[in-house]
Amino acid sequence: MPAVVAVVADAPRDRRGAARRTTMGVTFFDTAEVYGPYTNEQLVGEAIAPIRDQVKIATKFGFDIEGGKGGLNSRPEQIRKVVEASLKRLQTDRIDLLYQHRVDPAVPIEEVAGAVSALFDPAVPIEEVAGAV
Repeated sequence: MPAVVAVVADAPRDRRGAARRTTMGVTFFDTAEVYGPYTNEQLVGEAIAPIRDQVKIATKFGFDIEGGKGGLNSRPEQIRKVVEASLKRLQTDRIDLLYQHRVDPAVPIEEVAGAVSALFDPAVPIEEVAGAV
């Protein structure tokens, strides 16, 4: 059964709610570093940590929010940096679905696709991803 669930700033309630939602069939949680910014990923990570193997997580890249810069940034090194930080905030070792929040006209889509593909290639250490594209 499809459902849209928003996680708001109440971590204890959200942890209980995430567990309850999985018993109702909700197994997909969608977030992004730009939501909050950063806090939504942290809350989702806390909420689903006890049930991580029962759910799928989606998150996004594509904005340049560090230091309040704003704008778009889908350069390969930025994608890697965002994914590393998202993994920490989400308290997980994997992201089940990663996608571009907004198309960055300054970066060829082939570079974006190459960076994302390298992140999901188990043969490529994450430290080498930015240099691989």
